[in-house]
Amino acid sequence: MSFDLSEFIRMEMAKKNIKAVDLANALNKSPSYISKMIKNNIIPDYVDLKIIAKILNINYPFLLFQIGILDEADIKHIIACNTLKEYLGELLKVNDMEEEKVDAFINFLETNKENLNDNLTDELLNNVKDALGENFIYPDYATPYTEDSYYGLKKIRNLRLATGEYVRSKFRKLPLYTALNSGPITGRDMGFDFSLLKEEIEPDSEVVWFKPDDKEYCYLVNLGQYKDKDKILFERGDAIYVGKYNYQEKTMVLTDVMNAVSREVDDTPIILTNTKSIKIIGKVLFEFKVG
Repeated sequence: MSFDLSEFIRMEMAKKNIKAVDLANALNKSPSYISKMIKNNIIPDYVDLKIIAKILNINYPFLLFQIGILDEADIKHIIACNTLKEYLGELLKVNDMEEEKVDAFINFLETNKENLNDNLTDELLNNVKDALGENFIYPDYATPYTEDSYYGLKKIRNLRLATGEYVRSKFRKLPLYTALNSGPITGRDMGFDFSLLKEEIEPDSEVVWFKPDDKEYCYLVNLGQYKDKDKILFERGDAIYVGKYNYQEKTMVLTDVMNAVSREVDDTPIILTNTKSIKIIGKVLFEFKVG
């Protein structure tokens, strides 16, 4: 077993200042039982293990995953969020929003609109539960991989961490632009899990986020990389557009053209033999609505 339960329990007890006698009392066992369990790396029965998880403030299914009783597919409900806004988004996914719940949710948003981008804390979580009440189902929030967590924890590939990182190796932090000719926004970046793409992207490709004029849509762009039939981001005049690139016999044809800021669509193709009036920024890999 690669995960050392005894060492994990010992480390968590020390971190949370829990004595062996405290754990023994919670389990209705003697302190010698705890010492023997830890010394001999004994896995307790499920009743005791659930109590241990509660005392150590560890998600019980996550602990079962570490021991090898559950596999990753069984614990996908474990989530971790960066902000209050992200947590509320998860809450919407797991609740049937009848009228009473919608009203409560809207009232909470109105009174907490200044806090939506705040880092998620236990205090904020309790505020949500107190304000919305018992009628809501609350998503299971857990952040097992913190800076001071046990180093031997097995990783869950699809778990988004509260630090903004992903366990998956294909996650990358990328600069965020609102205007590509003025450089990235100072101190701002966004992550992306490249396993979500259908195609492989070269590791050294220059990929950035583009969120024009701080509007609601965000584009993941592979700068300078595109080919025939690709959706591209391009600049014409002072405006940024998204369109489908076609090249035929020294003629550039751009179809399905849409203004990247206003989202207005122009069904008329742009046909050019002199391509100097168009600056192609790169291929659009991914887009999503953030607002």
